[in-house]
Amino acid sequence: MINEVKGAQQANIKGLTNNQQADVADSSIHRAGKQQSENSSAADKGVSLTDTAAKLQRLEAQIANQPVVDTQKVESVKKAIADGSFKIDSNKIASKMADFESLLSSKTEGK
Repeated sequence: MINEVKGAQQANIKGLTNNQQADVADSSIHRAGKQQSENSSAADKGVSLTDTAAKLQRLEAQIANQPVVDTQKVESVKKAIADGSFKIDSNKIASKMADFESLLSSKTEGK
């Protein structure tokens, strides 16, 4: 931009004092920066999202609306523990732990 100022206004600037030259150069730079900013603003208006990005935004909004904890289930388990009706199925727990372990080992073998 400085080169534009020197080239375009060199004849006009020669007769001015240093302060006046600085003012002329500053205003030219300011105009050029403003024009560049306006051009980039116009280009920014043409931004569009891909289908994938739009789907991700919709999914993100749906997830944000979901509760973090199933409070109804938590309350039912609390009640069952309190009244002694909560039963632990050790075979089911062992089976789930084995499934989880096999899942972990298959993930580490793939690396």
